[in-house]
Amino acid sequence: MESRKRFERAGLLVPRWHLLERSESKALGVVIEQMGFPLVIKPTNQGSSIGVSIATTSTELHEAIQQAARYDARILVEEFIPGREVTVGVLGQEALPVIEIRPSHPFFDYTAKYTPGQTEYIVPALLDEMASHRIQV
Repeated sequence: MESRKRFERAGLLVPRWHLLERSESKALGVVIEQMGFPLVIKPTNQGSSIGVSIATTSTELHEAIQQAARYDARILVEEFIPGREVTVGVLGQEALPVIEIRPSHPFFDYTAKYTPGQTEYIVPALLDEMASHRIQV
């Protein structure tokens, strides 16, 4: 959460989000009204996409919150931003080539990350030179 706040203070674009305490189910109506579906639900203190879900309905949202609550009392609800997933490694001060990540799952979840054959990595990503440069800086 702290990194997200720092990104916002630095003027970087981040998805709209709401921090939800496990007991705050009353706030869900406001969150849905403000952001709509789909929503990304995640525990605040996990990595590797553990406990992360994408909800497209109220029923899925409640299930996703229960799943995330297994890992943390604080749950991050954020708007879903559709698009291609890319990453760039940094070695010292040098940005490495852009890699496109194409999981066989709806998103790059734990299984897609750690099960051989579940994700295709395109290196370098099939992007024009300007897009690649913007991602690397």
